[in-house]
Amino acid sequence: MIPRPISPTHISPSEILSFRHILVDALHEFLKKEDLDFKHAASGVGQVLEAISKYQEEGTPLYPSFFLCDDFEAMSIRLGAIDHHAIGTGPIEPRTMLEALKRCAPLCRGGWSIYVVKLDDRLDYGVFLSNDFVLNLTSMARMRALSDPEVRIVGLVQLAEGLLELRGASGGRRLIYLSGSATDTLPAMSLLWSLTGVVAHHVAPELSERVKTLLQRVFIDSMRTSHGLLIAVLPRGVTPRSVFSDLIVLDRPIHLPELVVSYERARTESSHATLQGAARLLEGMLGVDGIVVLSSDACILGYNAFLHFGGADVPTVKTGGARQRTYEALAGMVGQSLVGAFVRSQDGAAGCRTAHPKSPLFST
Repeated sequence: MIPRPISPTHISPSEILSFRHILVDALHEFLKKEDLDFKHAASGVGQVLEAISKYQEEGTPLYPSFFLCDDFEAMSIRLGAIDHHAIGTGPIEPRTMLEALKRCAPLCRGGWSIYVVKLDDRLDYGVFLSNDFVLNLTSMARMRALSDPEVRIVGLVQLAEGLLELRGASGGRRLIYLSGSATDTLPAMSLLWSLTGVVAHHVAPELSERVKTLLQRVFIDSMRTSHGLLIAVLPRGVTPRSVFSDLIVLDRPIHLPELVVSYERARTESSHATLQGAARLLEGMLGVDGIVVLSSDACILGYNAFLHFGGADVPTVKTGGARQRTYEALAGMVGQSLVGAFVRSQDGAAGCRTAHPKSPLFST
């Protein structure tokens, strides 16, 4: 007997599985708590989430931040907007939100973000600018710090492929996985906070938050654009070649706190460019194969380091890909010769290990 060909017309609704209604239902609840659950809002935000999770322009991935509100001025104040441009308007329907994304996303570089304002009878949209200097918080970082139920703002951004962050002005947060990947591991973004704490361990308290902001911005930008990251953190004062013999060492370490102090004292074009340039140089190092080596007083020491497994100080690791095996070896050195190690693999998996704050390694 010849089996009958399968045709889509023979598939009943009970045979179709879709996660869209689950996502939309969850978005309804989230938007309701943020008092932004107007008609078609959940469906529109859901479609934007899906589109932004894999957004490209001419083959180049883009990572625009997208904000929905009902009061542009209130949003501008809280997210640090210093300029804006209206781009278009449309009916209160999902297609207007998608139109805003399509028209505005290519413009969202160097501190520009997308906004959509819900008015009584329409949606207005455009782009707004926040200061992109490395010591300043991004618009999304400001959103993460909000806990203000008096305003109605929802922001979303892609953290990694298939992983998005949804934030509300009242303090609500959701991590949304669209890739089917495991959700029982911490996203790389969460682990980066631990890493920056170790890199800035010996930074003076009055400078610590600004240095951490700079490092986090560089790490996040690098995490999005590179094939993967490997970072090792040495205790302050340790000679990098004593641990990594195969390392490109800078002729003089870049001491980020000193550059921050120099900028804040002088506020000159030169000091601004030097600090911004150091951040971009670190970003370039993070895009090179091998390990980037930093120290616990926020110094950039070198890059393109490789481990020689089985040596006296490097444990042998037999399983996993090259980057993962290198990370596991680095993690085994934390508490011995390192105070921190971080990895983000090309597939998005991440790991971080740091020494205990009371470790003798921090007393050097």
